[in-house]
Amino acid sequence: MRNASMYLLITNGLYCLDNITSKKIDIQTNRLIPDAYENVYFINVKVTDTITYTYVISDEGTMQNLCDPLKGIVKYEIKNITLDIIDNKEFDGSHLIENKKFLEDFRLQFLDVDDILEKITRCGPNSLDDIDKIILNDKNRKPAICRIDPIL
Repeated sequence: MRNASMYLLITNGLYCLDNITSKKIDIQTNRLIPDAYENVYFINVKVTDTITYTYVISDEGTMQNLCDPLKGIVKYEIKNITLDIIDNKEFDGSHLIENKKFLEDFRLQFLDVDDILEKITRCGPNSLDDIDKIILNDKNRKPAICRIDPIL
């Protein structure tokens, strides 16, 4: 069981989560880095002319708390896109992600063997890619919920 999921917050206009939009990714390495905000591991914002896409790695409760101030102010939608990422499927705003490395880092950092076995059940064994195989073959890999330090 993973301790965090990837969420996509879609808001109309240029509204974003101002209180946590500081740098959450190491620009030099494009790798995930821990955040001082409790239970938020990563945030990335992409803006188009009319929509703001905010990608957040967190748990469901924290994500809901982050979005509480948006209620009644701006129209928004929260999507858990974790399964789309695990299954290598397209999702809203995926075309805006220039560097797909952070999606790979998310999978390496937050997924465990159970996630990959569930993927095999959903999509079949031919759906496995190199990252899935790394996770399955890592004999020292602890369940994601037990991991504290990021795997970078």
